[in-house]
Amino acid sequence: MNTNDPFSTVRVPVDPDLATAASAAPDPDPRQGWYPELYATLHGLMRRHLDALPGYFVLTGLDHLSERQARDFTVAVSRMAGDLLPQDGHGRCCAT
Repeated sequence: MNTNDPFSTVRVPVDPDLATAASAAPDPDPRQGWYPELYATLHGLMRRHLDALPGYFVLTGLDHLSERQARDFTVAVSRMAGDLLPQDGHGRCCAT
């Protein structure tokens, strides 16, 4: 871990072409050509970082996306991750 950057061990660059493709499809379809690669990457990160410690990871390399594309990318990746459970600041589930 870089002592100047506490997130250095969990920063993961996203291939620019994959990020651009995902940003164009906020409702991703597994039949899209880019989907399998991004899905495999995302789920590998989830197993490695979410199912174990530290419980988070940071996707990087998205600077080429416009603000709208970045939002759509976030929606697409969130949907690919599965159902998200609302939590409070202590990690406890909140009523929906």
